[in-house]
Amino acid sequence: MDSFATPDSPVEMRKIPDGDSFKVTFARSGVSVTWQPTDGTLLSFAEAKGLVLPAHCRAGICQTCECAVLDGKIIQLIDSCRAKTGYALMCASVPGSDISIDC
Repeated sequence: MDSFATPDSPVEMRKIPDGDSFKVTFARSGVSVTWQPTDGTLLSFAEAKGLVLPAHCRAGICQTCECAVLDGKIIQLIDSCRAKTGYALMCASVPGSDISIDC
């Protein structure tokens, strides 16, 4: 079964916590950059840094943007049973520490 949503679909996302900045390493591309809360979700941040990641719904529903977390902690901004342990839904996650992700 596939679930689809448009980019304008209403999704209850928690507010991105204010505070620390974290180093984010995109392991496949070898890019390491500093994320700040104003950078938004990991997907928005990656795109702003010139990376092209697969993504469709931007609501945490389709799981297209799922990436393995190799090191560190992420914060999910949605309550989703779809997120697997050890993975981040890039469209609905932010770093909770310095992280390395398999993207």
